[in-house]
Amino acid sequence: MFSSILQHTNHDQLDDVFAAIGRGNLDVLTLTEHVASDLLTEQDLMFEESNALERTDSGDGALIADIGDMSYRISDCCGPVPGDEIIGVVSETDDVVDIHRGDCLKGPTADVLGQSGRVHWRDQISRVFPVKIEISAFDRPGLLYEITGIFMQESTNVIQMQSNTEKASNRVDLRMTIEVRSLNNLLRNLERTERLPNVRTAKLTISGP
Repeated sequence: MFSSILQHTNHDQLDDVFAAIGRGNLDVLTLTEHVASDLLTEQDLMFEESNALERTDSGDGALIADIGDMSYRISDCCGPVPGDEIIGVVSETDDVVDIHRGDCLKGPTADVLGQSGRVHWRDQISRVFPVKIEISAFDRPGLLYEITGIFMQESTNVIQMQSNTEKASNRVDLRMTIEVRSLNNLLRNLERTERLPNVRTAKLTISGP
């Protein structure tokens, strides 16, 4: 993401970009749109690699306990991360266990059909997980700089970003896909972002059933 920012701003250092944003010399929304466009192709490749990792057996590198030698997938609809309570739902089509958050809307239906069961994360997990978040704020100079600064401090990678602005109300909504290591890592990013001036909400995106 940061190489794309440097390319579109003709700066050599990120500090120069952030300083220009803070002074209001760079249009944050235009820059966001350019960077988001550049990331679309990269994001497709990253998720293809991520999906390959998600379908695995219960060998030494597996993330999930209590499923024996069955293969599994980390569900896209609720995006569970280590620290979340999780359930396993056996797919009707390919005998793979889909891993959902315990409060996912797909859980009750699977439970009624007898297709779900409680599973657990393994104790040692060393990979990152893509999760979708939403940030709603009143726009101001330097806001994107401060948000990305939090992600840098938390060693959080942004792999997709989209923005929508309402000029009349000066409101901006950001939708991002970030990579986190655990539930605590996700919550720290959201809590610190929500404490920034002008930020109304920072929350996890929950998809419907």
